[in-house]
Amino acid sequence: MKRAEGLARAQTLLHQAQHSVGEREALEEAKLFLMQLLDQYEQMSKQLEELETKALSFLELIPYTKHMLAIKGIKSNAVAGILAEAGDLSQYQHGNQLLRHAGLHLCEDSSGKHDRSRES
Repeated sequence: MKRAEGLARAQTLLHQAQHSVGEREALEEAKLFLMQLLDQYEQMSKQLEELETKALSFLELIPYTKHMLAIKGIKSNAVAGILAEAGDLSQYQHGNQLLRHAGLHLCEDSSGKHDRSRES
């Protein structure tokens, strides 16, 4: 295809597109829908900020959360999630108990002499 033919065809397509039916209504509806989605996003962002502020204020009431938040890489959302699931951490004698509660204790102490699955 020669360059001049491509240009003429592009101009023809542009001319036809300018006179096509229903283009303006769909464009206005799309703009309205996009504006509604942006409004919803702004509302949800504000709600999320409010919830994070409230959660942080509740975390400040718990004595040992300051130590948890001081650990590099742990954010307030993670601390809130841990405490919501585990409850009062003072009830655990060892960190492995918390891991077992969460289903994350992957190590088992065993000499290999006894089959623990048959003991229960």
